[in-house]
This record gives sequence, structure tokens and C-alpha cells, in this order.
Amino acid sequence: MTKHQALRRSRSLEGTAKSGKLYRAAKIGLCLGLGITLVVGFLIPLPDRKSDEPESQNASSENLSSTESAKTLTTLDLPESTERKDINGADLQLELQQLTIKLTVDYPNDAACFHLAAQVHFELKQFEIAEQLWKKCLEVNPMYMGPYIGLATLLMEKGRNEDAIEVLEKAESLGGKSPEMLLKLGEAFENAGNLESAMERLQEAARAYPENGDIWVALGRVQNQNNKPAEAEISLRRALEIGGEKEPVLFALNAALMRQGKIQESAAVRETMTKLKQSKQFEQEPFQDRYDTALSRIAANVFISAATISEANEKLDDANKLYLRALELNPRNVEVYSGLLYVARRQERLPDQRLLLSKLIEYDSKNLLNYTNLASVAVQMGDVRFAEEVLHDAVSIDPEGILAQAASAKLYLNLRNFTKARALAMQVVERQPSPAAYRLLAATYRAEGLEDKFIAAIQKADELEKTNRNDLGP
Repeated sequence: MTKHQALRRSRSLEGTAKSGKLYRAAKIGLCLGLGITLVVGFLIPLPDRKSDEPESQNASSENLSSTESAKTLTTLDLPESTERKDINGADLQLELQQLTIKLTVDYPNDAACFHLAAQVHFELKQFEIAEQLWKKCLEVNPMYMGPYIGLATLLMEKGRNEDAIEVLEKAESLGGKSPEMLLKLGEAFENAGNLESAMERLQEAARAYPENGDIWVALGRVQNQNNKPAEAEISLRRALEIGGEKEPVLFALNAALMRQGKIQESAAVRETMTKLKQSKQFEQEPFQDRYDTALSRIAANVFISAATISEANEKLDDANKLYLRALELNPRNVEVYSGLLYVARRQERLPDQRLLLSKLIEYDSKNLLNYTNLASVAVQMGDVRFAEEVLHDAVSIDPEGILAQAASAKLYLNLRNFTKARALAMQVVERQPSPAAYRLLAATYRAEGLEDKFIAAIQKADELEKTNRNDLGP
């Protein structure tokens, strides 16, 4: 792969990790489920107390002590620096090729392996190998839609637009109708010179996915070519609204305005293009740095995808190693930490879960599930004081929310601090009067033996549940 190719295609493998979603959809749900379990179910029960005294008086004897003591038990060696390490481009490319060979040998019946291998070879401009791998992928699983888009892109790059259209229409007949697929089909018709079909397909795509800026850009470009400059202007302005000012979009918009005789508006667009170009020249980092960044991003996405494949095949140790390799290339990647967390949960490594969730909070501080998950892990480790601190932080970043309040209520309920538990449960009921919220409040009444109030809260929960069967609760 040349440096120019890596820069030009730096984003193309960002979808590589997403291709693992067929395998990771349920697994992501597991990560979210840990947080939901905190809210819908009880936290891990704590040992019964002989009194109702506040947790702060007794917790220290039950804790694993502190965050630092938990870290000493972790098996993970996370990067100390968030700066990307220097890379050797040739060595990294060879490493990627060796990885894809290993995956296809280890998992010959897994279509995702061949899809990933094809993407890597496509990026390396090894088109013949990539085409063979994508065809093999579709032999293994013809319902896997990602390879259709990859194969069609390759065919279009080789000038085989009619073949690309055939591939995409086959995918469509099997139920594939993603924004990427419709966009690629429109572009294939455009490249083949069939502007009417291209415009028809892209208009269909714009109606189905009106927030996809790339579709509006392609539609505007085709409308320009089809002698419809007024319609092209509308499409391209919509693209600018969605994706911001980008030189190719402004260039196409300028052409549409000129063809309509809108001289002043055209001049304004050209001025914007000049400023944008000057700004890029001023801010542009050295070429080698841009190349290394692009190649690192591509490689990190390949390792993430390879890790999800290993997960799906129950090779969790392999997945863990692949995630750690991705982290070396992209030390602040939240998706990598989430993947490591999933593996740690499957392997019941609580100290590692605690460390990873702390990192996730550091890099994604507004995600409440990270806090509730960390509190759950802390309780399982016996560190009640730390769980309380974490949930306090969660409430502070979302004082009007319900997730942290519900989790905190359950924690205090387990700690037999019924006053705090009930106050928080009542906040949840006020903000979202759902069946789950009333059952949470009922639990606080039941804990103190207030049977009348307990029954009333349960009856209210049952009434709400009958009214709205789809209610999922807080």
C-alpha cells in the first residue's frame, strides 16, 4: 500500500469493525445488560447486617480496600501513554496479511474471516486476491451483506460497473437495502452512464435515509450531470447541512449555481472554498504523520474485527490479545475498551472489569452505563464504599435522570439504608412512573414491613403494565 492509498482510504476500513456486528450485536447487549440489570434487578445482594446503621460505618471491613488494591490484581497490561506509537508501515502491512491468513485457516466456515481478509487485500491493492476472498465469503454465507458492497466497490474500481450492478441487485433481491448499498448502486449506474437509473436509485435512497449526507452528495452530482441544476442545488445544500462544508460538495454546488446564472451565490461559494483550502494548508500536519495515522487507524480496525471473530468462535484469549494489539495502535479507542470489557466479563475477571470501566469513564464520562456497570462490579468485589462513590458521581452528571438514581436506590436498599433508598426510588417514580419504578419503590416499603404501601405500589405497577405492555421501565 502506498502512502497516498492509505491516506485516501483511511476511512474505508472503519466499517471493518462494524462488519462484526452480526456477532457482536448480542454481546454489546450484554455490556448494556449489566447496567440494565442494575436498574431492573437488584444489585448483587450484600451480607445481612445486624442493624440498619449506615454503610459508611461498616463498609471498610468488607471492602477489597481501594481502587489501587484492585488494580494490583488485574491481568491486563494497558498502555500507559495515550499517544500512538511509531509504526513501521511495511511490517504492519505484513502483520495484517499474516493475521488474515491465520483467521481463514482457523475458521474456514466463518464468512466474516473471508470478508475481513478481502478488505485487507483490497486496501493493499491486491484486487485479484480480494475478489476471490469475497466470492468465497458469499459461498460460505450468501446472506452476509457486507461482502456484496465490498465486491461491488472493487468491481467499480476496476471499471466493471455492470458486474457491480449485478452483484448489488442480487444482494437487494436477498433483502439487502442499507444506505451504503443503495448509494453504491446509484454510483454504479452513474459510472455506467445510466444517469436516469442512478438518479432514481439515489432519490429512493434519499427518501429512505434523509440524514445520510453522502447520498445527497451523490444525488446532487448526478442531477448536475442530468441537466437538473436547480434540483442539484437543493440536494447539495442538504448535504452541506448534514455534513458541513467540504470541498467536493462546494465544488458541485458551485457548478449547479453557475448553470442557473446565480453569479453572486456562486462567488460566495468559491470564496468559501478558498478559505477552506487555505485553512487546510495552514493546519495540515506533516505527510508522514498523516500517513502513519491513517495506516494505524486501518490496522486498529482490522484487529478489532479479528477480535470479534475470535469472540464469536469462543476463542476469548485470542480476542483479548487482538484487542490489546488494537489498543497499541489506537490507545484511546472506546470500542476496544468495550471489547476488552466483554471478554473480561465472559472470563469473570472482576479486577480487569473494574480497571476497564474506570478507563471507559475516563474516555466516555457522560455514559451513565459505565458508572452503573462499575458500581455493580465494585459490589461483586465487596467494595461497597467505592460503589457508592461511583453512583454518587453518576447522579451528579445526570441529576435529572433515572438510571443512576434507580441503581443508587437498590444499593442503599441492600445496605439497609431505607431512608436514602426510598428518597431515590420516589425520584425515579416522579420522573418516570413505570411498572419497574413502582416495583422499586415497593421493594423499599417491603423491606421495612410496610405491607399496605407495598401492596399499593405493586398494584400501581400492575395497572401500568396492563396499560402499556411495551413499557421497559427505567
